[in-house]
Amino acid sequence: MLHAYPRRSSLIAAVCFSLLGGSTSTFNGWAGAWADSYYVAPRGDDRNQGTEGAPFRSINKAAAVVKEGDVVLVKAGTYSGGIVLTKSGSAEKPIVFKPYGDGEVKIVGQVEQKRGFRLTGGRNSTYEVEETGDVLAVAVDLDATKHVIEGLEAVKSVDEVESGNYRYCHDRQTGKLYVRYTTDNPEKDHTLHVLRDPQAVVITGANVVIEGFTVSRFASNGLTLEGCRNVTIRNCRISLCGHAWGAGIGLHRTEKVQILDCALYRLMNAMVWTEASNTQVNHVTIYRTRAHGIIMKGGANNSVRNSILFAGGPSGSDLYVYQDAATGLKLDYNCYLDYMTSVLISWRPLDGSYPTFWDYRRAIKSQDNHSLSDDPLFRSIEQGSEDFRLKPNSPCRKKAGDGEDMGVTSG
Repeated sequence: MLHAYPRRSSLIAAVCFSLLGGSTSTFNGWAGAWADSYYVAPRGDDRNQGTEGAPFRSINKAAAVVKEGDVVLVKAGTYSGGIVLTKSGSAEKPIVFKPYGDGEVKIVGQVEQKRGFRLTGGRNSTYEVEETGDVLAVAVDLDATKHVIEGLEAVKSVDEVESGNYRYCHDRQTGKLYVRYTTDNPEKDHTLHVLRDPQAVVITGANVVIEGFTVSRFASNGLTLEGCRNVTIRNCRISLCGHAWGAGIGLHRTEKVQILDCALYRLMNAMVWTEASNTQVNHVTIYRTRAHGIIMKGGANNSVRNSILFAGGPSGSDLYVYQDAATGLKLDYNCYLDYMTSVLISWRPLDGSYPTFWDYRRAIKSQDNHSLSDDPLFRSIEQGSEDFRLKPNSPCRKKAGDGEDMGVTSG
């Protein structure tokens, strides 16, 4: 809850306004100015006024009514995605979204387990199940394996499934989902889920703060920042997002984005930046991506500091820097560990790929002078109860440039 001690006249005005059905007037500590607070709760109703006693049900409703300097306070619970924020605050009075009270605020995409796969007639390794809805990705063994998000191909007939050497395909016209397994029916050893929602949050405005949300199970990006500036993402946890080239956080043509104290784990890519400039990543933990930790293409004057990149799955690397993103780039006090492939860090196309941290340091002498490559020793990596704080004997303890632990500090 935001605490304020207004003058008596301001308090009376705020109470009267609330009784008349308006939102609650509070002091916005971010902006240092008076602003409205809107409340969202699982048992709310979007026909309400958004007050504490009559909250909205959806975050999207609050996103539609906020203005410069407003604060959206979200009570613990589970909310749907597809949140679009086009509104802008100002540098002095940003728009803030944050949790309210105890408990976790979860933004979760639609996921449905599919059962009843059968061998497709005349095929040896293609199985099918009825599926007439929207399918954007397939998740295999969603709650048990290290890598779960798989891309989905659209096909016009079952003939394209095997001829194209695809693994997961959807024929919308006939309403069938196909999977290819060279072994027995995949249901024998696996659970298969379909993901139906593309993104949790899309931000196109300016001067926005998103703080303290847990985002999971979206087929494309968890958070998408498109053409925005002066946006802060703080203390968020993002997992199980990003088929194909999606990511936990996707930045496109952004300016002055801060990503602070966030945990990004079990994703296709943790972050994908295209033409992002003046981005600051600080105290972020990336854990087990299927592809890359961070991809940077275009943009300038970005930085990654005090972070842990434990990434680089079967088709990627911890850090992938295109040459057009190298201008003004600052990397230091980071820990890198590639747990699966032979490429730790890639600078393309001119400088090459480096299988170890020391190969990279010898070649790129201007970066990561105080960084290291080692197992960070997280407190827990058990799926569903990850705790990315560091054990007492971690090599990343007190090794950040500010004297704190590397990576996320909030668990």
